[in-house]
Amino acid sequence: MINRVVNIIKIAAESYIKYFYVAIGFALSLLALITALASESFDVFSGDLSYIFLPSNPNIVLVLLSILFATLIQSFFISFLIFFVRRDIQHRYDKTHVVEVLRELVWKILLFNLIMNLVLFVFYLIFRVLNIGFIMPLILIVVSLLTFYVNQSIIIDERGIFAALHLSLEFLIAEKFRTFAIILFLAIIYIIISLLSFYIPSGYIVGIILTHIFLIPFTEILKTSVYMTKFKIIESYIK
Repeated sequence: MINRVVNIIKIAAESYIKYFYVAIGFALSLLALITALASESFDVFSGDLSYIFLPSNPNIVLVLLSILFATLIQSFFISFLIFFVRRDIQHRYDKTHVVEVLRELVWKILLFNLIMNLVLFVFYLIFRVLNIGFIMPLILIVVSLLTFYVNQSIIIDERGIFAALHLSLEFLIAEKFRTFAIILFLAIIYIIISLLSFYIPSGYIVGIILTHIFLIPFTEILKTSVYMTKFKIIESYIK
């Protein structure tokens, strides 16, 4: 199993290099972060905006606009990354099919991620009023796990949000050990970025760049490479 995980990581790394120009698109989401930082409504932690460090009286309108903008940009580029990786692994390309599918599925990914981000933010505000905001990181971890492959399922299985939630959870349970392995790998990368953010001059800028241009797109590419193994012909490809 370890060899297969290593091979999947190698495939993901190759895909990231190949589609680096798409990953650069994630830099556009930095504008949402910069806007938020300019008003001092957020603090930056490990290269991303963190609910944990919101001030006592945040500018809710600015927060919501930042969430909307970042979600819009990231959903758009996530869709393309997943579709391109799927196309490369399946060795199938049909320009008409690409246009038709992406036109429909990009909106589903945008809707899913927007609902998720807004609901989590509302929960955070509620928890904060109740003085139990400290449990938000645990909520984020649980929700992230339960929806780990939803973006991939929407694009690869070409399904709606609710069907994708079911298929994502089904695959997560079936491939729990492989999923745990890539989560551990991504956690190590995240820790490295966190340390850079804390211990080097202007580290938060480095953290922002690494998180949005490398970690987020690479994570989606890696999850896509794993999710594609649900197809037997693809499973043999990574042996």
